[in-house]
Amino acid sequence: MIIVSARLRFNLGSRAPFHQRRRYNAATRHYFTTVSALFSVIWQPFLVGAIVLFYYDLRIRKGYDLELRVQQLEAASTDDSDDKA
Repeated sequence: MIIVSARLRFNLGSRAPFHQRRRYNAATRHYFTTVSALFSVIWQPFLVGAIVLFYYDLRIRKGYDLELRVQQLEAASTDDSDDKA
């Protein structure tokens, strides 16, 4: 098991180094570059939108939690003042 994982991880036993095994022609490299760029153009707006929504969700929840905490403290202070009187 260890030998198999070492062969997969470090690519032991191959005749050529990793960077020399894959040689793509210019058309294939341009295709991969184009597909990668299109994917980034399509994916980035969704990623930014998700981050913005997550940010505002955290801000709203934090504000709501603070509002609830203030109400709890006001209720507790009102109860304490009623007990003293």
